[in-house]
Amino acid sequence: MTSTLNGMNDEFPETAAYWQNLNQGRLTVPHCERCDRYFFPPAPGCPSCGSPDHLSQREVNGRGVVYSWIVAYFPFDRNFIPEVPFVIAEVQLDEGPRLYTRLLDVDVTADFANVGVIVGIRDRDGLPHLISELVAP
Repeated sequence: MTSTLNGMNDEFPETAAYWQNLNQGRLTVPHCERCDRYFFPPAPGCPSCGSPDHLSQREVNGRGVVYSWIVAYFPFDRNFIPEVPFVIAEVQLDEGPRLYTRLLDVDVTADFANVGVIVGIRDRDGLPHLISELVAP
């Protein structure tokens, strides 16, 4: 596996546009022009209709709700040691697809089911990371 410092992986060219946009501060997800569906993660074909030829990246507003979450008590990387525990959330975007982000500035014991969030991008050690902040109902 060959990866670059900007998060792109040469073995998965279908993710290149996603990483390029993320590095430019734009949150995009794949969209199938054939069946008009958004999906995530990027794939070589639409998971709904199978079309490999009608795909584009569309910018999304980043708004959604927490679908599921976990509390990480183990630092997956030594750089995260001072930050545990923290919440990793599966967020269902308004446009439909789900993606994983980190919830910032939250009580890790709280119930986040269906709580509104806004997904953003934050630079960490030169790499873009998805983060989410709670929004008022």
